[in-house]
Amino acid sequence: MEKKRITVILSGEKGHAFAVKLNGVTDGVSTVEIDLKNAPGEGDSDLYLIGDKITKISVNNNETTYKTPICAKDDIVCAYRNGDKIYVGSTGKTPSILSVRKQISAYEKSFEEERVKEKTAKENEKEKRNEEQEHAQATIEPSVDDAVEERGEEVVETTGQDEKNFFEDLKAEFANTEEVGESLRKEEKHVESAEPFVFDDGIRFDGSNFYLAVKPQLDEMFICYPPEKELNELVPNSKWVRVVSDGDYYVVGLIYDADAVAYICYGVPSIRRTTPPDELASVAVWLPLDLDDRDGRGYWVIYQSAVDGKCVK
Repeated sequence: MEKKRITVILSGEKGHAFAVKLNGVTDGVSTVEIDLKNAPGEGDSDLYLIGDKITKISVNNNETTYKTPICAKDDIVCAYRNGDKIYVGSTGKTPSILSVRKQISAYEKSFEEERVKEKTAKENEKEKRNEEQEHAQATIEPSVDDAVEERGEEVVETTGQDEKNFFEDLKAEFANTEEVGESLRKEEKHVESAEPFVFDDGIRFDGSNFYLAVKPQLDEMFICYPPEKELNELVPNSKWVRVVSDGDYYVVGLIYDADAVAYICYGVPSIRRTTPPDELASVAVWLPLDLDDRDGRGYWVIYQSAVDGKCVK
């Protein structure tokens, strides 16, 4: 592309549209000035410029113009995301919103993987430096054991055996007390399974960060699937999407407490309130779509704590 000004019209899923102006577009890599004066929505948003590579710009209400390097030898696809809404346009043929959502999802997942790798590399480097410093310090200062030996005193090694013997003695002493015995058995099980679970995306679940551990998968679902309008309007401080599977569908939702996610929700639709599916009977809660007809259409919903992932009713 030659250096020039380009106006790209971005349209949304419900026909809404606005213009994005690109100034300084050239072949290959260049710096582009972007005018977003007419961008819709409130709160933080993201603009994606998709060419040979994807460039992401974080947009806020206080700024309307941005500058960023971009790599695009041919057409540029512009995608603007504000909450659940997405607008797409192009300097050439405009792709479908669904295909753009998938591109953005793949980009975000790759970006998160690189961020985790970079963080891990920095942590490893820091740990290596600490080990080198400890080694250097050890070669300069004599250890406590060396100082004791120099004075002719006996050095006694401890291996943790005393702590182990104490635990065994405690078990034997209260072996006939059911409550204490059960408590000790639970403690042993806890110690054996204390290693945090590691998700596919490399985030470790330590028992208190369930939402953060599954956030990459949830982010992808909220990009790839359409909003569920009825639930978005019915449930305060929440957002929902409809996930189609094998000709049927279910819903996934997030309920917020202020700005933090409090619950992760999964819902199965029903034309009337009867009994939930067997696999959901012990954990599902009925959510009617019409509060004046609580036995009419609605969803059997599972609410998971964002902290530990446990189901609540």
